[in-house]
Amino acid sequence: MPESDRERLFAAARRVGKISGKLHHQADLTPSEMMVFHHVKHRQNGEGVRASELGQRLGISRSGISHLLTTLEEKGLIERVNSRTDRRAVYVRLSACGLERYQSMNAELTACVDRVMLRMGHEQVLQLTVLLNELADIMQEEIEASFAPK
Repeated sequence: MPESDRERLFAAARRVGKISGKLHHQADLTPSEMMVFHHVKHRQNGEGVRASELGQRLGISRSGISHLLTTLEEKGLIERVNSRTDRRAVYVRLSACGLERYQSMNAELTACVDRVMLRMGHEQVLQLTVLLNELADIMQEEIEASFAPK
């Protein structure tokens, strides 16, 4: 691939990443906090989600997940509760404020994406979806081939 094509691809990807990063900033959350916040919302059951499970799923150390959860707790977005059946287990769930904030952020994001898709048009959105999936598939194959045991 010519260097200029590679540079344009990387520049476009960086630009999209930088713009989407502004969503985290507007939400007053770091990308890591947003990721944990999102996982808590989607993984919690009746009691919540175990803090240890969050760390394992996200590949974050115990101290790292503890720090992120403390920050989200200080912001009033999550709450930690002890298990009713296992005193050692700590569960995390969205607080009432966190659920309200999540729903608000999700509605804003959905509206923004809908406006972007409307401006792009149906055909371009379909083309972009196909291309992004193809890119992800090829990248996964290349990474797996590069790191496969030899």
